[in-house]
Amino acid sequence: MMRILIRMTIVLFISALLGTSLFGALDERDRVYVLTEYLIKEKSKEVDAALKGLTPASPEYKALEARKKQIVIEARNEAIATVYGKPKFESLVYDDSSEMFFGRIVSEKGGFERDVNFYMPKQRARAFKKKIDDGRIEIEHAFEDDELVFKEIELSYAGVAYPLHVNMPNTFTLKLGGYFVGVQDTEVYTRKNGIGATLNLQKLFDLQEQVSVMRVSASYKFNPKHRVEVSWYALRNSSSKQIDREIVFDGETYQAGAKMEIYMDSDIYKFNYVYSAYRTNKLELSFRVGLHVTSIKTGLSAGYNLHTASETLRSDSVAVTAPLPVVGLGFDYEIMPKLDLNFAVDYFALSYDSKVSGAMSDSLLTVDYKFNRYVGVGGGLSRTQMRFKGSAEETEVGLRTDIAGIVGYMIFSY
Repeated sequence: MMRILIRMTIVLFISALLGTSLFGALDERDRVYVLTEYLIKEKSKEVDAALKGLTPASPEYKALEARKKQIVIEARNEAIATVYGKPKFESLVYDDSSEMFFGRIVSEKGGFERDVNFYMPKQRARAFKKKIDDGRIEIEHAFEDDELVFKEIELSYAGVAYPLHVNMPNTFTLKLGGYFVGVQDTEVYTRKNGIGATLNLQKLFDLQEQVSVMRVSASYKFNPKHRVEVSWYALRNSSSKQIDREIVFDGETYQAGAKMEIYMDSDIYKFNYVYSAYRTNKLELSFRVGLHVTSIKTGLSAGYNLHTASETLRSDSVAVTAPLPVVGLGFDYEIMPKLDLNFAVDYFALSYDSKVSGAMSDSLLTVDYKFNRYVGVGGGLSRTQMRFKGSAEETEVGLRTDIAGIVGYMIFSY
C-alpha cells in the first residue's frame, strides 16, 4: 500500500518535477521510473476513456487492454531513450569468412553498452559499412525491465530488416600461455661491520638465466569502468658447483674447492583492481591498485668432498612471502579492428627510518589479436625489477633482482 501511495504522489507532482532541477538530481534509474509513470498516465487517458461502458468479454475491451500493455512498453522505451539517449554503434567490424558484422552499441549519453552481431551479404555489407561510418543509419531499439536490455533489435537498410543478435560485452577473460624468461639476474649481499660479499646467484652457481614457464592471467569486468585482474607464474632454479675462489658470506668463509648447492623457487602472484578513467571507442586509460606477492623458497648447502666421505659446513633454507601494495597505470589502444595494444605498469616504493628501503616495478606490454569475440592470441614483453635493503645493528643485507622475457598466450573470453 505504501508503495502505491508513493507512486501516486510521484505522478501528481511529475509535471512540476520535470520542469525543475529536482528531476536532474535523481539518479538515472529513478529518472527512468518517474518519467515512465508520467508517460503511462498521459498515454493511457484515451484508452481509459474508451474502456468505460464496455464489457470485459467484448472484443473491443480485449483489444484496448492489449493496447494498455503496449503503452507500458512504449512508455518505458521512451523514458529510457530520453534519460540515456539513443543507442549508436561505437565500433563495427565485418568478417568476410562468415559474412557477419560484429560490433558494439553504446548509449548516446553513456551508461550502458552491448555487443551485437548480424548477418549481411558481402555485396551489401560494403555499402552499409560506409553509411554507418557516415552516421546515416538509425537503429530501432527496445528496452525492458529496470535494466537496459536490447531485445529484438532490427536494423533496416535498403528496404530489408536485419535482426541483431545482442550480447553483454565480455565480462570474463582468461589468458593461458607461457613466459620465456630471457633474463634472470639476482644479487644478494650481506655486510657485517662493513665486511661482506655480494653474490650474483646466476653467475656464481650457474643457475639458469633462460627458462620457459607457464603463465596464467584472468580478468573479470563488473561493468565498463570496473574490473579485477589476477595473474600467476613460477620460476624454479637449482644448481650445484665447486667454487674456485674464496667466498665470505654471512660471516662464514668458504675456501676454494668447497662444493655449494643452491635452489631458489619463486611464485609471483598479482591481484589488481582496475578503474577505467577515460574511454573512447579506441582508447582506454585506467588506474590500478592491488598487491604484488612474491613467494620465495631458497636453500643453500656447502661442504667438502674428502675422498669417499663428505663434510657439510653449512645447510640453510628459508621461505619468504612478500606481499607488496602497488599502484599503477594502464593504457589500451585499438590499433585496428581486432588488434589491440595494451600496456600496464605497477609500482611500489618504501623507505622507513633509514633502515629499510626498496622499490619494485612490474610492467607488461602486449599486443592482442581477436579472431572473434571469444578466442584470440597475444604476446609481448614483461619485466619485473626489485631493489631492497635492510639494516639492523651492525648487519646490512640487500637484494636486487631483474626478470624479463617474452610472453605468449591464447585468449578465451565470454
